[in-house]
Order: sequence, then C-alpha cells, then structure tokens
Amino acid sequence: MGTALLRQGKIKEAITEFNTALKSPLYPTPHYVYYNLGQAYYQLKDYEKARQQYQEAVKISPSYSLAYHGLGLSFMATHQWEEAAEALKKAIEQAPKYAEAHYDLGEVLLELDQQSLARLAFKEVVRLTPGSALGKKAQQRLKDLK
Repeated sequence: MGTALLRQGKIKEAITEFNTALKSPLYPTPHYVYYNLGQAYYQLKDYEKARQQYQEAVKISPSYSLAYHGLGLSFMATHQWEEAAEALKKAIEQAPKYAEAHYDLGEVLLELDQQSLARLAFKEVVRLTPGSALGKKAQQRLKDLK
C-alpha cells in the first residue's frame, strides 16, 4: 500500500503505511520498507531522514545496492561528495552492472576533481547501456570532458 501511495505522490500517507508495516515483527522484508521510507523522505527533501532509512536498509541487507544508491543520492543532494562516492562504490560493488550508480559516481568524481576516474565511470555506463538515454547522457559527459 505504501509503495502505491508513494507512486501517486501521497508521500505522507505512504510514510504512515511504511511505519505501520515496520511495526509488524513478522514482516519478512523490512529492508524494502526502510528503502521505501528513504525514497519518501528523499522526495520530501529531508535528506538526513532519508539517509537514516537507507542506512537501516543496508544494516539489515548489506548487499542491497538500491539502498546504497539512495544513500549516495542523499549525500549528493547535500554536497557531501566523499560520502556520496563511498555509498555509490558500495552500490556498484554489490551490483556491478548498475548503470545509474556508475553514472552518479561519475558525477561525484567530477565534483571531487577526479576527471580520469569520472571518465572511467561514464565509459562503463556507455558499455552497459549504449543505446539508452542514460548511455547517451554518459557519452555526452565524455565529450564534454575532452
């Protein structure tokens, strides 16, 4: 129910549903709920609360790449580039073909003035998703870096 509400833009109602789900000790996959809570708080631009939820998700499921990606995005939103890079690298470590995480890492590496590493990240996006919109966006970033 919470996910449906989140998709409809009813963020506060979604948060209520997610918190209700977390109260059930029998809920089989609480890391998904924490991830979704992170998404909700991210949409509300409450990046600190979003980070807390993503961190809970990876505490429960250390291989949950989506939660690491969300964590990275929440650090990016507050210009915490080193922390963002760490989280995005963990997302990629758990899911090496996660093109969006590679792209976002490239953007963070540019902020950290690590152009050669950013170039590698964008090249990986192009390799993984050559014809996609994201692949084309990465190709443009590579052209801009020359």
